[in-house]
Amino acid sequence: MSCGTCGHDLKTIKREERAGSFRIVPEHMVLVKDVYHTCAYNHTCAYNRGICKENKPAAAKSKNYIMKGRGMEAGFAVEAACQKFFEHISPYRQARRFRNANINLARQTIENGVAQVAKYAGLVQDELHAHVLAGPTAQMDETPVKVQAPGKGKCDTGYFWVINRDERNWNPDARPAVVYR
Repeated sequence: MSCGTCGHDLKTIKREERAGSFRIVPEHMVLVKDVYHTCAYNHTCAYNRGICKENKPAAAKSKNYIMKGRGMEAGFAVEAACQKFFEHISPYRQARRFRNANINLARQTIENGVAQVAKYAGLVQDELHAHVLAGPTAQMDETPVKVQAPGKGKCDTGYFWVINRDERNWNPDARPAVVYR
């Protein structure tokens, strides 16, 4: 960082702040540490012949993204969610795998990352559902599945509802979509 008026280098006046996040790199995991400094410059400035008061202490700001303030990046949380829901690897098994790779990551941290991703995925699904229902036609189908009934000790019948919008036969600019409920 440098003075916007005279160009002199700013001096670090506060201890550095560190933030780290886990990132998935294909075939291995890395811990990326970002270091942010708070800097200022209050020496005599040749430009205005006095002390440069224009540059108050400034802190480098971290990137603003959906996983801000969390110990993992969005890609890491998405990978954990995919392992949980598609590969059926529970968070305690994921945490054990990370421990075997010398990464001490708590199961709760993994679950919180998955919950953060699910919060945004729910908004996307709601928009997709609204798009499907806004079309002139919608096809719908139900698939019965056995679901364990809490407290009954037996299974009930549950349903997956599939709602489809596809108008490509008469509208070449159509955007087909499928929603599962």
